[in-house]
Amino acid sequence: MHKVFTIIREEFKMTAANRAFILLTILGPFLIGAITILPGLLANKALNPEKEYQIGLYVQDQSFAAELSERLREGKIILRHGADLESLKSQVVSGELEGLLVIPAHYMEERIFTYYTKQGGNLYVTQAIEGVLGGIIVSKRLAEEGLDPGRIASLTARPSLKTMTIDQEGKEKSQDVMEVLLIALTFVMMIYMTVILYGQSIGRSVLMEKTSKTVEILLSSVSPSAIMFGKIFGKGCAAILQSGIWVSMAIFIVKIVGPRFGLAIPAALTVSNFLYLFSFFILAFFLYAAIYAALGAAAEDEQHLNQLLWPVLLFLIVPMVMISGLIFNPESSIAIFFSLFPFTAPLVMLIRVLVAAPPFLEILLCYGLIIATIGIIVLLSSRIFRIGILMTGKKFNFKQILSWLWR
Repeated sequence: MHKVFTIIREEFKMTAANRAFILLTILGPFLIGAITILPGLLANKALNPEKEYQIGLYVQDQSFAAELSERLREGKIILRHGADLESLKSQVVSGELEGLLVIPAHYMEERIFTYYTKQGGNLYVTQAIEGVLGGIIVSKRLAEEGLDPGRIASLTARPSLKTMTIDQEGKEKSQDVMEVLLIALTFVMMIYMTVILYGQSIGRSVLMEKTSKTVEILLSSVSPSAIMFGKIFGKGCAAILQSGIWVSMAIFIVKIVGPRFGLAIPAALTVSNFLYLFSFFILAFFLYAAIYAALGAAAEDEQHLNQLLWPVLLFLIVPMVMISGLIFNPESSIAIFFSLFPFTAPLVMLIRVLVAAPPFLEILLCYGLIIATIGIIVLLSSRIFRIGILMTGKKFNFKQILSWLWR
């Protein structure tokens, strides 16, 4: 047992005591901060722009120009009327104007208006102009027909649905589907990338020691199982430390920084969801780490290792491909199946938890199935590792590798 802890310690030091690990650990909280804070900041910026936008206006109807200018000024869009169209265009090219809106002479009959910009235009500005312009012209058309625009708008106004979440303390938060989609995609990508990163690190480490014959020296004092367990738990300690720092910083941002500065934190970013992220990452890591270690021992070279890993990666890729369907229909039979199937469960169950918390018994069943599968995979992987670590000179296929389980 002492030798196993020695291997764990050395693997942890090799993983954690390098610049890449430290840099990624430092940058991770900033990435999480960007995920949690930037959407709220950008939303506030869009609703309350800090600067005024200077927009050129070419129109013959001065009363229409005055009404349009007054309405757009509320959104910090300032219209600068000009009589020379070519001069206004040159100001757009030179950067003096953000854009140029051209109103045709017979604007009441027109369906398309022209807006000139130098580099595609600001989405906030174009949407604001389109909304105000459309509202004014529709109102004028209704007035010409002898109808009351205000009354028509009131009668034809469609009700909108605002989704709110409510926690056990009774606190309410608005929730947006696209917001949930982005958060779910981010969480899934964090698990996907870190599992692949650490998994490949384990597989390549085993392969390197095998091809360099270093493992033969190690086997003179420790068993193959001890080597495998040492590598998995050594890398695992580093992965848990890193993800623990990230999750702690995320919780700090959500609970302390967000409320202190009045930032709009998405409803899906709760302490419990971050803890689910942390727990599912740990389970996914140990589930796939054992497979990576076994395939690293069975591989002949790095190219062969990559070929063996492709079928394994499919289990991580499938949830990412299905993510939109899982979000819009989290209680479907397919979603439930993949959230309980151990190899896809860490990602799919996490998505379901973020969207609409499934029954707690399902979550417990998911945890139980994954843990049981980890035990089986570790046992089977240790058998493959024991034989594969000394097998050189031939590229074995999956059928041959699986036959080692019964030796």
